[in-house]
Amino acid sequence: RKSYYERLEVDEFWTYVGNKSKKYRLIYAYERQSGEIVAYVWGKRDLKTAKRLSNC
Repeated sequence: RKSYYERLEVDEFWTYVGNKSKKYRLIYAYERQSGEIVAYVWGKRDLKTAKRLSNC
């Protein structure tokens, strides 16, 4: 695992828990060349979850 990455990409996918009104997202950052997942968070699609990813 590197300690510095020149460029990362962010992607997400969603699923629901129990019923479709309870959607959750897995948002992750990865290094494109190697495919290494550098950080990820589970949560709602909101700014709070995105900030948690940036703090990883």
